[in-house]
Amino acid sequence: TFTLATFYFFLKGLENSKNFYWCSLFFTLGVWSKGPIIFGLPLGIFIWSLIEKRSDYFRKKDFYGALAFMGVLMSIPLLPQLSFDGLNVYKKFFLYKVSFLSGTKKGLADYFAYFIVVLQLSPFTFMALIGTFFLAFKKRIDFSKTSISYLKLSLIIAASIITPLSFFQIKYPHYLLPFYPFYSLVAAVSLYALYRARSKNRPINLPVIFKRFSVATLCVFVALPIKTTGKRSKDVINI
Repeated sequence: TFTLATFYFFLKGLENSKNFYWCSLFFTLGVWSKGPIIFGLPLGIFIWSLIEKRSDYFRKKDFYGALAFMGVLMSIPLLPQLSFDGLNVYKKFFLYKVSFLSGTKKGLADYFAYFIVVLQLSPFTFMALIGTFFLAFKKRIDFSKTSISYLKLSLIIAASIITPLSFFQIKYPHYLLPFYPFYSLVAAVSLYALYRARSKNRPINLPVIFKRFSVATLCVFVALPIKTTGKRSKDVINI
């Protein structure tokens, strides 16, 4: 949820730099709730910025103001009043993960495990993704320059999330939750092209699709929140 909110307000921030402050807020909440997994999002944005040569938002004061705001938010768990057993939240989380990994059996790492899981659990989405690549290669869809750029951004973010996770020794399906929305956004292009072919010949507007899909997905996760205690919600994991 926070990953999508960060993505949404980053796109809005490209239009109005004031939205970068919301981006910082939701990114911080994502760090607190999901840990290092959300860092795949800024990694993808950074790679996209290099490829697309997008440096315009780096020259805006609000961007750096948002970074400073995020730094303040990130430092809140460092307050002595919020420590556990004399350790701050970040160190406690790190030590817990280290002890957890050191107690597991060796040889469990399978670098292609997540890719296999994606193919097994969402074969039709994968087929739609292949359809998107085919249409893009054949130039069968009239993409605008902004649409192509946003499409690349979603694809790069998806790769930036799943690739680092593939090197983790321990893998759980729910770690892929931030990956699926961006993966689905790219795959949805071919489905939209099919829909458009059967309806009026409307011009495709990927930025609008991305924003509406993000909001719709946020609503789903609000209706089916991930529990913070007990076992993981099967309904959310299945989504």
